[in-house]
Amino acid sequence: MGHDISGYNKENKEIAYTRYGSWNECARHLYRVLDVQSLDGGVSGVGEEIYFDENQIKDAILKSETIDWSNIEQTEPEYEKDKLAKFLDGLLSIATNEGKVKVYFG
Repeated sequence: MGHDISGYNKENKEIAYTRYGSWNECARHLYRVLDVQSLDGGVSGVGEEIYFDENQIKDAILKSETIDWSNIEQTEPEYEKDKLAKFLDGLLSIATNEGKVKVYFG
């Protein structure tokens, strides 16, 4: 089990992908910054997709910059910070170019 989260363009091609292990607390940060805690099934996403526009992704990026990564246990804080930033940047690229991005939370 784990959190497999993908961003798709209009052609339904996966452009951005990230994965968190079942118990990696950093997954909670991703759900929080995107404001989709209801899609967090605990050990994985709930298997639903949602669309975000460019402004929503920009807001998520701003929220991610306020995370206190020093409290993260059992993982590399800088790695997790960069991983989240890279994923959000990928989503932003799609939303900027196409007006929206579909994100699947599996």
